[in-house]
Amino acid sequence: MAIDLVTDEDALLRLENDWESLLADSAHPSIFMSFDYQYAGWKTFHRPHSEPFVVSVRDARGGLIGLVPFRSSRDRGSWVRWRSLTYLASFEIDRPAPLIRLGSEAEFWAALQRFLADAGGGWDVLRMPELPADQVAAALAAFSSPRQRFTASPGPSAIGVDLRPSWDEFIGQHRNLRKHVRGVERKVPGLDVWLYDDPSRILEGFALFTEVESRSWKAGKVGVSKDARHTEFYRDLLQRLVRRKRVAVRILAAGDQPVAGDITYTLGRRVFFHHGTYDQAYADWSPGTFLTCRLFQDYMDCGYDSGDFLCGFADYMRPWCTIEWHTTNVMITRESGLMRLSRLAQRLKAPRS
Repeated sequence: MAIDLVTDEDALLRLENDWESLLADSAHPSIFMSFDYQYAGWKTFHRPHSEPFVVSVRDARGGLIGLVPFRSSRDRGSWVRWRSLTYLASFEIDRPAPLIRLGSEAEFWAALQRFLADAGGGWDVLRMPELPADQVAAALAAFSSPRQRFTASPGPSAIGVDLRPSWDEFIGQHRNLRKHVRGVERKVPGLDVWLYDDPSRILEGFALFTEVESRSWKAGKVGVSKDARHTEFYRDLLQRLVRRKRVAVRILAAGDQPVAGDITYTLGRRVFFHHGTYDQAYADWSPGTFLTCRLFQDYMDCGYDSGDFLCGFADYMRPWCTIEWHTTNVMITRESGLMRLSRLAQRLKAPRS
């Protein structure tokens, strides 16, 4: 095994091709762990106060078997300002995980443990929130060492819809949803869905999406345009992803009026339903739900296996979902004398019952 550490932006950019090749063969391929997503997120949100700490593991022939894109920064919440390792992009992502070639999980985690054990003062705390549950056993086995302390707690779950049935089969099994779709079509004639999925039009679709979002309950709170920095990130990200045919923006229009929007990502045989919005003025007929049904129609019978609604706001989709992904929040600390002293001080400060 050969292990390499990248700590500067130029070297990070040179990893792009190998990174993307590993993504397709990894145990947990995710759009959020693609090079474009991680690099764009770090560049927009984290670059001024952190640096890359990207660990790659190669086999004897030089083939990449694993890569974990961390960044290194000072933890402002700790009294000694620990050197923390977190994902390169830790905002606007869902269920991040190291990229590991399927079948090489044990080897990767063991190599990562050995490398971090020898990294000395390069880190104090490693945080891996929402680690896929099936990766925890291999990570725990590798980090069962007196040199590092492994702690885990239950993480959030995500739900997904099976996209393998045809649309007719699916809607035939959901009577209330079928009534909703037919009711909207009768009540609001002339509905159309505008699709933006090529480089020349993606920003036009993004502008329409943010326009609708500004008239939604999300305005100024959450979403792609909640502030200037988030808008900058998504504008950059969509232009990157569209070049690889991994993103589409759909706008539901009543006549010439945009009333709802959706941003979806695709990777392999999975669709990621990441952002949806609708104009509050049309809430009486639930345009967001209607647009979601049109998305199901688009993606069913097209070779996709599942639609991922991620962790968060999509629990109202549960009646239509038959897939669930579970996660565990993992933290690993380097067992230095100062770390033990810090934990002792925290225990002494804790209120006694």
